[in-house]
This record gives sequence, C-alpha cells and structure tokens, in this order.
Amino acid sequence: MEQYSNYQEQVLDACKKLVDRGILKATGGNISARVLGEDKIAITPSNKDYTSIAPEDICILDYDGNQLAGKYLPSIEHGFHMEIYKNRMDVGGIVHTHQPYATIFSLINSSVPALFDEQVFHLGENIALVKYAASGTDKLAENIVDSIRNGNNAYILENHGALLLGGTVDEAALNSMVVEKTAQAYVGALGTDKKVWKLPADSVQMFADMMKERQANYRKTHSEAYKN
Repeated sequence: MEQYSNYQEQVLDACKKLVDRGILKATGGNISARVLGEDKIAITPSNKDYTSIAPEDICILDYDGNQLAGKYLPSIEHGFHMEIYKNRMDVGGIVHTHQPYATIFSLINSSVPALFDEQVFHLGENIALVKYAASGTDKLAENIVDSIRNGNNAYILENHGALLLGGTVDEAALNSMVVEKTAQAYVGALGTDKKVWKLPADSVQMFADMMKERQANYRKTHSEAYKN
C-alpha cells in the first residue's frame, strides 16, 4: 500500500540507525510509528533480522489487529504499541529494545532517577519500572498503560528491556540512545560505592516542563490530523 510507504520507511530508517549504534541486535525488540489521521500503525515484523528487511516488509495494522500490508507477521507485541497510541496522543513513535545497560535495571528491579539535564529534557522526571508480564500478552499491555500515565518517555520493563516513546519515530530512537547513555553512567556510578548525586529538584522541574511543552505540541498536531 503505497500510501503507507513513508511510515514504513521511517520505521526501517530507525531500525538501521539503532542497529548501527548497537541498540538493536538480531531480531530483539520492535519499532512502530503512528499513522497520522488513521487508527493504524506501522510496525516491524516478527522474528526478522533488522539488517535483512526492506520497507515493504514493515507491517501496517489497524487498531483491530487486521494486517493491511507487509508479507510477514507483525511483532507479537503490536498490542501494547496500539494501546500506547490510544492512551498517549503525544506519542508518534515507539521503540522497544533489549539494549544492554538499560536492561540491567530490568533485572535488579530498579528505576533510574533524574541524573542529567539531557535525560530529563528528553525522557522525563525518571525512568520508571513497568511490572513484569509475559511478552505479547494483554497483561503486559495493561501494565504498560498503567505506567505511561505518568507522561514520561522512558520505561524499564521488568525482566525484559526498555520502552521509549517520542513524538516521532526519530525522537523515540533518539530517546533509546539517551536512556542507554544514562543507564551506562548510572551503572558505573553505582559501582564506585560512592553517593550518586541527582539533579536538583528545580532543574528537574525546569527540564521536565520543557518536555511537557514539546509533548503538548505533538498532542495538538496528532489530534488535528484526525479531524482532517
């Protein structure tokens, strides 16, 4: 379906970018984009190496789960992608990864506090935990929806990996890199056995407000697309 080719290309470009940076490997994780003005998403296929897929392999699904394009089955986690788009109108792109440093926190049941200006500006006030549920299940989608109500853009899925949101697919991909840098630095700091200094509360508020303003602009743009 040629009308969705731009979304397919956006998703594939994000895949290639994150493979190059070591964030995505083999077939792990999944990436999607909101199709503006329609109850549809573009999402990576299931169990396909990111280095071997083409734009036309990216699946197009409607919110009922019907597949409209793509020759392979969609990611088994397409359900939680749809639920995020339904519940967060500011979100235009989603990246789920098993990236190494962020995933460490999924195994030690620990969130990541506000440590850097850049982190809060892109991701929000903290990187919270999402309670464990098996991949591809309704329960995982339910747990994610409960967590994303805090309005942030980064989450750690217990015993699983990382979940990044953004106003666009490119922004969600960038957020996956920001969270990895943050997680790597935090792991190193914790390993020193010295006190980890967090951002002052006034700075956290300032940069979080900047993120919320950006989200409000995305929310307006996305909402208006459905009115046209």
